[in-house]
Amino acid sequence: MLNKKQEVLKIRESRWIFLYNRDTKMESLTVLQGYKKFFFPFTRHKNFWLKGMKMLFWLSLLSAVFSGCASYHPRYLTSEAVEEKLAVPSINDIRIMAGSIDHPVLKPIDFDDRDGLSPDEAAVLAVLLDPSLTVERDRRLLAEAQLLQAGLLPNPQFSYNLNFPTGGAIEGLVNSFATNLNWNIESLISRSSRVEVASAKQAEIDLVVAWMELQVAQGARMAVYQLVALNKQAQIRKEMEQLLSENVNLVRQAVQNGLLTKLDLAAAEAAYNQAQVALLQVTQESGQQLLTLKQLLGLPSDYEIKLQNNIELMDNIDISLLEPFVASIDTRRLDLLALRQGYKSEEAAVRAAILTQFPMINPGVNQARDFGSFYNTGPGITIGLPIFNRNQGMIAFEGATRKQLFDQYVNSVFAARITAAKLLKVILSLNHRITVSKEAIQVLEKLLLTYRQGLEQGYSDVVIYYNTWGSLAQKRIDLILLKQQLMDSRFAFELAVGIYSIESVPLVTEPVSLK
Repeated sequence: MLNKKQEVLKIRESRWIFLYNRDTKMESLTVLQGYKKFFFPFTRHKNFWLKGMKMLFWLSLLSAVFSGCASYHPRYLTSEAVEEKLAVPSINDIRIMAGSIDHPVLKPIDFDDRDGLSPDEAAVLAVLLDPSLTVERDRRLLAEAQLLQAGLLPNPQFSYNLNFPTGGAIEGLVNSFATNLNWNIESLISRSSRVEVASAKQAEIDLVVAWMELQVAQGARMAVYQLVALNKQAQIRKEMEQLLSENVNLVRQAVQNGLLTKLDLAAAEAAYNQAQVALLQVTQESGQQLLTLKQLLGLPSDYEIKLQNNIELMDNIDISLLEPFVASIDTRRLDLLALRQGYKSEEAAVRAAILTQFPMINPGVNQARDFGSFYNTGPGITIGLPIFNRNQGMIAFEGATRKQLFDQYVNSVFAARITAAKLLKVILSLNHRITVSKEAIQVLEKLLLTYRQGLEQGYSDVVIYYNTWGSLAQKRIDLILLKQQLMDSRFAFELAVGIYSIESVPLVTEPVSLK
């Protein structure tokens, strides 16, 4: 016992605990020297620091063993890296990739552009080299990462507490500690649903990317035929310009001979100038279309492209071959199949949200030692009480999203069928217009032959002959435009029903296989 106002300095192990007694009552005051108590506690155990460092070492080693092995690898955005990515692969590499292309609709081909680029070769080349598709394919990596994350379980949690007796009657007391190891088993309940959500989402993204690849392929085929149509128009425009130039010379000579007037010469020169302007315009459009084709193919603007010489425009499409594809749109169109996978993913998300309403459950094992050096061990469990939050908001949100996806799918199927039906009507109309245009061309060709024979025999007017030839050339250009519209409508129909080519798909339609 200490007397009143008597100070007793008791140094324990070194220098930092003072006891002070007032009014015959024992009081203790812990003096902290520069907060050393919080960071450098001394205990009765002379090997405390050695044991603590060993425990810290083993815990760090255990965490390192069970942690991932991923390491950081920088990838800098440099000009060299960009140019390397934009470089056109060699022809051999393109042939290998074209022969091993993996797509639910597009098929591998033998790529050989030595005789010129065909529409099918352009389609596959666009799928392989278009930079925009590279960006879309990166979404697959994100989906794979989400699927991996969905299957992971939370780590167990380990806690360790150490307490020191710092005041009162501390003689004979020891340091107390407590350890706890627990694991949240709530994630086990919804794990299968989370994995199903991510798996369906990955399938959806694969189909969306495949749908965009099919769109790019059809766009490349369409661009090839549009370029062919423009080149054919340019050829006719060039012939017309040459003939009208000859017509101007003949009319000018007739004016000098007094056979025609200057008004006739002015009309001939105006027609010639108009032909020149039309030729320049179609030549410019052909150059722009060539750049568009290069862009779709992922080729630089200075890359030389040569098309095959035997590419012809269709002048008739059998409607009976197209009608069976309309009934199977929802089993073929990749975007509709992607919506199906998205709905499947949302269905699993609703189930996961319902499963998540179960309370949090953390079972574990506890071990502790009190200040009296008594040990105790036993199980423990932490349960969340679902009083206020039972995941009602997320359940309602996922349910509303599921309904929206269902309605979106129904609307997309309806719109696809209407689009295909409209295109059938357009193709039927173009077939008829092309037939009428071909008949008109035949009439003008016979008339032109009659005028030419009369001109050779000297009883036909040269102006009438050239005017008839101009009308015939314009009719031929109109026929080319109609054929181009027919080809565009065909590609649009193939895309609307989810196929690549009419000839490559059997009439007995089967659903697209999902990989």
